Amino acid sequence: MNFYGINWLAFATLFISVWLLGNKNKNGYLFAIVSCIFWCATAMMLKETSLFLANFFMAFLNLRGYLKWKSDSIVKKETI
Repeated sequence: MNFYGINWLAFATLFISVWLLGNKNKNGYLFAIVSCIFWCATAMMLKETSLFLANFFMAFLNLRGYLKWKSDSIVKKETI
């Protein structure tokens, strides 16, 4: 089956997101959302409902993480 490179884009954006989040970079969540979109597209090609649903809901969890992100400087100011 030909995935037109979408599966490779899903892998790449997922690894970039983990790298960025490991470096405390909020944009890692955006890459994770893009990765979930690619995984959902792959799941539709495979007709895999569970893979689609898992990534659909993971996209919303990543959006939540992005919206709730606070930098260290903001957290320090709030605790003072």
